[in-house]
Amino acid sequence: MHDYHKAVDMVNYGVAQASKQGKRKVTKITLVMGDSCGYSEESIRMYFDEVSAGTVCEGAQICVEHVKAKLKCPQCGKLFERKPMHLACPDCGVEGEPTDVGTQIEIKSAELL
Repeated sequence: MHDYHKAVDMVNYGVAQASKQGKRKVTKITLVMGDSCGYSEESIRMYFDEVSAGTVCEGAQICVEHVKAKLKCPQCGKLFERKPMHLACPDCGVEGEPTDVGTQIEIKSAELL
């Protein structure tokens, strides 16, 4: 259900940006989405189509910028991409610790006409 609310947030953002800038159409919304954010890109797209109907966002393209999840080595401080079943730092071999990188989801921008 949180996918629905993110789609509503995107429509609200697009409507607000169009109103603020005196534009009449949102053509594209860019979303930054971490691979470990817990949201479904497919569901967000589906809900966006539903909730944007009849608004200035109707028909807008959704562009998603994916962010890979990263771990941080507690020994050398290196940030590295988390790989399934392999959590060791590629430089020193110590098991990495979780970070917030790859867990985010945020609306980056909207293109307007």
